[in-house]
Amino acid sequence: MTGVIKDSWCDLPTDVLNAISERLLYVEQIHFRSVCKSWRSNTNPLKHAADKLPWVMSFKEIYHVYRFDIGVTGSNGLSGVVNSSLFYLYDPSQKRKYTLQNEILNGANVHASKHGWLLLSKKKYAGKRMPSSFFIFYTPFTHKIIQLPELHKTNGYSKATFSTAPTSPDCLIFVLTAYDKKHYVSTCRLGDNRWRTVSFDGEYGKIDSVAFVGGVFYCLFSYKHMMASFKVDQKEWKIHSHPWTRNGNLVVDQHLVESHDGNLLVSCLYLDHSQKIFRYDQLDMKWFNIENLGNTLLFLGVTSMLLPAIEEASELASTIHEAGHRLNSFIFGIRFSDCGTPRIPLWQQSYEDSKRTKIHDRNGNEDWKKIWIQPLKQT
Repeated sequence: MTGVIKDSWCDLPTDVLNAISERLLYVEQIHFRSVCKSWRSNTNPLKHAADKLPWVMSFKEIYHVYRFDIGVTGSNGLSGVVNSSLFYLYDPSQKRKYTLQNEILNGANVHASKHGWLLLSKKKYAGKRMPSSFFIFYTPFTHKIIQLPELHKTNGYSKATFSTAPTSPDCLIFVLTAYDKKHYVSTCRLGDNRWRTVSFDGEYGKIDSVAFVGGVFYCLFSYKHMMASFKVDQKEWKIHSHPWTRNGNLVVDQHLVESHDGNLLVSCLYLDHSQKIFRYDQLDMKWFNIENLGNTLLFLGVTSMLLPAIEEASELASTIHEAGHRLNSFIFGIRFSDCGTPRIPLWQQSYEDSKRTKIHDRNGNEDWKKIWIQPLKQT
């Protein structure tokens, strides 16, 4: 027969594609749109809470120990140890958990989590010299990896973050390392084959947190309670004051916070378990105490963010949520203002899920690491 038209899956009508996409959950929508260029261009991205609120990502390294019999006595010996990474993503708006496995997180340090991407580093040791690191962008939603150049003069206390999503040509990566009474600031753009590093004299203690706000990178130090800023184009390094109190109420935990409205905040937890939030005025270079978070939610983690309380999360406005190990809790949700009893956050469900899916290491202990991750934007 001649003149026979062969239908293709790529040629499905637009209304059919959207009818299918609208019935899929967020991660399935991403996979659906990545099938081919036609499906991606003809499918309308859905707008719902999962596009705007952070998810929970929990991960750990799993060690598989294999044994075999050796010698005439039949005693057991180890044949080897193989490790892999098991992690899951939890979507609080749909109350849906996705379990994944990928070796990319093995031995990796998670520095930042923004725009659906993680900034990871892995150490490369070279004899007695200070180790170098490989930095990697990775998104668990599509498993895409972006490799960055090798960076020398880093250590286990280095902190890093980035400005915009690595899919943007404006993306800038920032790494800060304190070593031998100096601070090494390294920056890199996507496509560069090397890092640009400058050093500054000074010793301000351990680097607690880094953030990018208003085109400036900020870093917070402990012990001497100082904050520094770095402008990349001008290579300008400045030291700023810190809003800590001197009445004996010591700061035991602090985070720089990137706000959705472009402000820089700092969250301070004190020895008496009180919590205070301060906003930094970049023009006057002064700190102001925030009495109430208003219609926002504060998420504390490897990258801390202040986001508007929208849709089903609106009833949790003015609350703080933490992903981490402090106080032996997975998520620490409190009402920020003194207006009633603390509520259990919507994201508490992810903690219950993690307890039902326990996986133990070789010592029988749980060793899950938890962070917030914003869902990958559909483009």
